[in-house]
Amino acid sequence: MTKRATSTMASRTQGLVFAVAIGGILAMVPQVHAQVASEFSRIGWEHGPAAAHVGDLATMNIPKGFVFTQAAGAKKFLELTENPPSGAELGILAPEDLSWFAILSFSDVGYVRDDDKDSLDADAMLASVQQGTEESNKERRRRGWSTISVIGWMQSPHYDSRTRNLEWSLKGQDEEGQVVVNHYTRLLGRRGVMTVDFVAGMDSFQTQIVAFRQAMRGFTYTPGNNYLAFVQGDKVANIELTGLVVGGAAAIAAKAGLFKYLWKLIVAAVAGVGGLLKKLFSPRQDKWSAQYR
Repeated sequence: MTKRATSTMASRTQGLVFAVAIGGILAMVPQVHAQVASEFSRIGWEHGPAAAHVGDLATMNIPKGFVFTQAAGAKKFLELTENPPSGAELGILAPEDLSWFAILSFSDVGYVRDDDKDSLDADAMLASVQQGTEESNKERRRRGWSTISVIGWMQSPHYDSRTRNLEWSLKGQDEEGQVVVNHYTRLLGRRGVMTVDFVAGMDSFQTQIVAFRQAMRGFTYTPGNNYLAFVQGDKVANIELTGLVVGGAAAIAAKAGLFKYLWKLIVAAVAGVGGLLKKLFSPRQDKWSAQYR
C-alpha cells in the first residue's frame, strides 16, 4: 500500500485511530485485521438482548445491538486497546460495531456521603486531574504506549441527588494530536461506587453519549446494594464527591491519574472494517460468529 493510500484511508477515520498499532505498520491492513480479529475472538461476549451480572453487586440488561463482557474479557479488551487494567474491572459494555466502549469497575471505598454536592469546585478539580494524568503518563511511557494530556472539561461535574449519580467529561489529546473524550459516571451504592468510564472519539461523542446513557438504563444494583440500603454500622468512605472526581484516595495513591483511557480500536468508518465487525458479531453460526461466542 502506498503512503498516499495510507493517508487517504487514515483521513476517513475522522480523527480516530485507524487500527491497533501492531508493529506500528498501518500499511499491512489485511494482516492487522486478521491479528486483531484473532485476539478479539478470545473475548467472551454476551449479546443483547440479555441479562448479565456485573460482579455480584449489580445486573445489566444488555439492549439489542450491544455486547457485554465480564471481568476476564474486560482485562483482555483493555490490553488490546492499550489501556492498563486496574484489576477492578467488572465488565465492558459496547455497541456491536465497537464504535465506543464503557468500562465498569467497582471501588469498595464504602458509603460515599454527598454533603459537598453544592460546593463542587470545577477549577480546582481540573488542576488535580491534570496532575494525576501526568503521573499516569509515566506508566504509559514505561509500557511504550502513547501519552495523553488533559485539555479541559467537556462537561463539568454534575451530581443528580435523585439518582445519586455523578457525571463529568474530560477532553484529552494524545501525542499525535488526536482528541478523545472520557465521560465518567459514578453510581453511588451502599458499599462503594460503580465507576463507568465511557470512551469515544471527539467527532462522534455527542451522538454516542446518547446511546450510552440509554444502554446504562439497564444497570441496577442488586437488592441490598443500592444507596438507600445503607444502615448504621456500614463502612463509610473517607472521601466525598470531590474525591471521586479527582480520582479518590486509592487512585491518587496508585498515581493512576483519571484520564487514562485512549481510543485505539478499529472504526467502522474505514472501508472493509465494517464488514469485519459485522462478521465479528453476526448472529449466524458461520466460521466467524462461532469464534466470537
